Amino acid sequence: MALTRWIIETVAVKRMQKVIEGEDGGISKEVSWEGGGSFIFCELAKLNQKFIDRILKEKSKEKIIKVVEEMAKSFSMSYRYDKLYTNFNNINLSELELEDLRKLAMDVIEYNQLYVNYSEIEDKEYGFDKKQIELNNKFQNSKL
Repeated sequence: MALTRWIIETVAVKRMQKVIEGEDGGISKEVSWEGGGSFIFCELAKLNQKFIDRILKEKSKEKIIKVVEEMAKSFSMSYRYDKLYTNFNNINLSELELEDLRKLAMDVIEYNQLYVNYSEIEDKEYGFDKKQIELNNKFQNSKL
């Protein structure tokens, strides 16, 4: 389990449940909170974040190079890629230390597209099913 998900499940969700049950910690007394309500826990659909996860996890240079090749095919590269691409062509990647290669791979990711934008939810490329699309539409159009 990823650290972020572990923190959410063991800290945030438990805290929210206590608040709903009416516990009087935090600012509950200050705002006269008596409990009630509900919450929804949703995760964002990863786009370029999946490449970051893989680059950080991979233990071999060969696998990191494959991730970068996949990124190039899926248009996940940053505008900085053209400048940095020269680095990929002018150096022998196998001569780089693993961490240097990892940094170079991280430098070419488009960080403005880490997750799928809601406006793209119905794009067949992302493979969302009807139920996921319906839930997203309901959530996005609700008055919170």
